[in-house]
Amino acid sequence: MAHRLFDDSSIVSDFHTLFDELHIVLIGCHYAGKNTVGNAILRKHVFKYKTTYERHNAKRERAVFGRRITIVRVPGWYGDLDLDNGQPEINQEIRDCMKEFQKGPHAIILCVTERSTVTNKTMKTLESLLTDRVWDHTLIVFTKGKNLKTENIDKHIKDKDLQVLWETCGKRHHILTKWPSLEQSRKLIEDIEEMVAKKSISFTFSIPEMRKPEEFQAEKSKLLERIQDKINLLEKDASKDVKRRARGNSEKLRLKDLQKHVEETIQLQSQSSRTVIQSQLSTCSQADGGRPPCDTLMFSRTTTLEQRSNNPGLEATLGEEQSVLRTPPPYSYDTITLRRPTLISSPGRQDLRGWGSTLVNVLEELKDQQFDNMKCKIGFRNEWKIARSKLDGSRADVAELMIQTWGEYQCIINIRDIMKDIPRNDQAITSLLMPFLEVIGETW
Repeated sequence: MAHRLFDDSSIVSDFHTLFDELHIVLIGCHYAGKNTVGNAILRKHVFKYKTTYERHNAKRERAVFGRRITIVRVPGWYGDLDLDNGQPEINQEIRDCMKEFQKGPHAIILCVTERSTVTNKTMKTLESLLTDRVWDHTLIVFTKGKNLKTENIDKHIKDKDLQVLWETCGKRHHILTKWPSLEQSRKLIEDIEEMVAKKSISFTFSIPEMRKPEEFQAEKSKLLERIQDKINLLEKDASKDVKRRARGNSEKLRLKDLQKHVEETIQLQSQSSRTVIQSQLSTCSQADGGRPPCDTLMFSRTTTLEQRSNNPGLEATLGEEQSVLRTPPPYSYDTITLRRPTLISSPGRQDLRGWGSTLVNVLEELKDQQFDNMKCKIGFRNEWKIARSKLDGSRADVAELMIQTWGEYQCIINIRDIMKDIPRNDQAITSLLMPFLEVIGETW
């Protein structure tokens, strides 16, 4: 009879949502409450008792509160999750869950019961299967949490030795009872949406990261519009119901905080782009007395000529390219961004012109604690000539300061040494640094 609590087909509503779709993966050991969480989110009894013993990923979707939600439930594991514990099929299903969505899931929900824990061995195995970036996309949900309340959750986390997991996941958690109410389901979905909205690299999680920065910027701008729409809607609500007004005011404050966070993320990305452009300008100036390298312009012009023979509509574009060839320095940022990428013909300084944006990406890969650790290490090294007090800006600001102080060549070497010391020797970091290390003749 209890499943009727979820059988409310009218749940599709006219709520202003932040996202049209949410793609979610549920993971956890056996009896961690994955079915409960999935059913609470979809507000229907779609994950049933027999699902508990399925050995393959189960996928369900439904329209809930005005958004289409798709959930993949991964089979549970017994004991510690281990690469060598005789459960290879579970490990494979965890890997495969990422392929269920074209761009990857928006969120990973790690289900933990009130009485269970997640060991360091399990955490390391999940990192081996999904990379250590998995925690940036993970929300911990404590299931069957009838006895857990906000005021004693800190004590519970400490007692169950979950402190490391909790901090690694950015202290994001949610408490869910066995039979969640409509309001609990709504709050859980809002928590998931808020976690997704606050991401600084991509709304979705893929291995490897495949999203282009410009795509993410467009998505962020659209998200800002939706947040403002929700705020406007709440401000127009003239309800006389005291509880409804109180909840509306609380929701407005939450949305305005989220709005500020998203705006800061967009600003950080813009600063990063400007750093790259300034680096390109500097390189152009030093490469040829203020003019862009000839191979850039010739490549652009030749390609346009070839394309024009098949597309008469490119005549105007060619005119613009020829205008660029005749334009004396200084070159504007807009002119720089219109040119095609330089073909690197030989190792040299211009091989490093993407280092500014790469350095920002390296710093974005660091968790907050690792970033703070890095700043402390830099501050203690007198020969690096950067005081700790100057490192309190954003990651883009810190990256720009490093390049200005050390120069590109030395900056690459210093960052390599810092990453090894933190330590961050994983593929996410090495894949970013190795191309530049090879250019300057260094190794990892």
